[in-house]
Amino acid sequence: MFKKPWFLASLAVAVVGAIIGAIVFVGTVLQPKWEAEQLAANNLKACDIFVAAVKNADKQPTMSLAYNTIFRGVNKAIEVYDPTGASKKLTFGPEYDALTNFAQIEYQSNTTDPKVFYQLVGSGIQTISEGCNALKATPTPTPSN
Repeated sequence: MFKKPWFLASLAVAVVGAIIGAIVFVGTVLQPKWEAEQLAANNLKACDIFVAAVKNADKQPTMSLAYNTIFRGVNKAIEVYDPTGASKKLTFGPEYDALTNFAQIEYQSNTTDPKVFYQLVGSGIQTISEGCNALKATPTPTPSN
């Protein structure tokens, strides 16, 4: 009975169909959930790095060292989203965008009035801090059973 060609062909088609169905299920149902959970974890980790850099900048003896500490912290927070730098994504969400926008302020340090630069940095810190506080107040997504 098991040597009939129609039975073997039917069995092969059923196995291939099950494999294709499993791949589609993982790609359309599970993968987005995994990516959302990873992004939520990355957002929290980036916020922790950023807040630590700002606190460490407060301890610096000069404004130049404080700015350097803050911007190195921002760059380190950005690396959380794509540690290898190999991703083709343009953005990882609003938190990532806020960090990259803030990181670009550093390039204005030599061309901007020091008082204006100080205000830009302060405004950027406030914006990111508010976003981080909102993230920490919002429960992270967990898979439902």
